[in-house]
Amino acid sequence: MFRKNIILVLVVLFVMGLSASFANVSPEDIIVAEPVRPRIANDRNHFITVNITNPDVIQNPIGVSLVRVENKIPFVDTVTEGLSVSVMFLTQNSSRVEGVSPARRVYDIKAKGYSDGFASELKTINRFFEAKDEFAKLETEIAKTIAGNDFMQYVSPQDARSKLDDEAFARYEKWTELRGRRRVLAAELSVLQTEYLTLFESIIFNEEISRLSYVNEVGRLANGHYRLRFIDGNQKLIKEVRFEVVDRDHIVVPLMPFK
Repeated sequence: MFRKNIILVLVVLFVMGLSASFANVSPEDIIVAEPVRPRIANDRNHFITVNITNPDVIQNPIGVSLVRVENKIPFVDTVTEGLSVSVMFLTQNSSRVEGVSPARRVYDIKAKGYSDGFASELKTINRFFEAKDEFAKLETEIAKTIAGNDFMQYVSPQDARSKLDDEAFARYEKWTELRGRRRVLAAELSVLQTEYLTLFESIIFNEEISRLSYVNEVGRLANGHYRLRFIDGNQKLIKEVRFEVVDRDHIVVPLMPFK
């Protein structure tokens, strides 16, 4: 009985320790007081002003990050070697791969900049486009292998063997092997997509919030698209606010501000 009580106490303490590791801040607990509009002007200094209604943030801080989403990868014009794809292809649209979706992102609020010589970033770019080409070739090969057959109807290789002649079954086996390679490559591409898209972001700041009121003067911001993110201790996104900085004469005041 004594041992059972000790084990129960240890389990409770363990669970309490886990629950105390990360702030239980929800999107509704985060009130963005500034900016309050989806479009703000570039002709004045700006503040990021946030109120947190959950006091848990004092003991368990959350991350706050402001990034600018660029039209092209910011460092690419400075790269003189190591890039195996034309700069013309380095667009956000090029991240799209039919049948593959970006993996869930892990947000690093301690990220400060690029790797030495952009080695890590160039590796991501090169492998992403290489994997895209491999994936496209696999898709073409799969289509040729099917050759009008509906291999999906067979529930197992044994089922296919009993219903197909030797030539068709050989193609079925090749189709099965190709689909296995496709699954593995699609999983890699999903991660690469996410990593590739992050390269279009320029970090304005990464900080922690450990109080109920937070203010950061960011000054004047250049025209462009921005994302204000709030990250929990598990490096997962709690809330994201998107806004655009434009010339003042391009601003149309909306009926409702941010919620």
